[in-house]
Amino acid sequence: MIALLSHWMPPIAWMGLIFFLSSQSSLPLPQGFAGKITSYLAHFLVYGVLTVLYYRSLIPTGIPRNRGIYAIALSAVYGITDEIHQSFVPNRTPSLVDLGVDVLGSLIFLSLIALARRQGYIFKN
Repeated sequence: MIALLSHWMPPIAWMGLIFFLSSQSSLPLPQGFAGKITSYLAHFLVYGVLTVLYYRSLIPTGIPRNRGIYAIALSAVYGITDEIHQSFVPNRTPSLVDLGVDVLGSLIFLSLIALARRQGYIFKN
């Protein structure tokens, strides 16, 4: 039980960070186009990392295949709840584009995991 909990604490903490950032009425981003690019890059990276953390957490569950699909699905569901949450935060609005960037980050990071696994670098379980 302790081992399982220790595997799930990193994604839970990361989701807490995402929730905290989403709760802010404004974030210190550049104005205009640079701000949009920065925001999209942040979504890409934050959800890519979340997917990796979910993937790692699913290892002790014994799911031998499709672990990556579950990790992406969990990230996408959290992304949906995050966009809904933002609809209640002043000066924030939900965005399907943001959600798409979240999922894209998840897919790219998962592809990097698959590549690293094939090369024998990570996640040997």
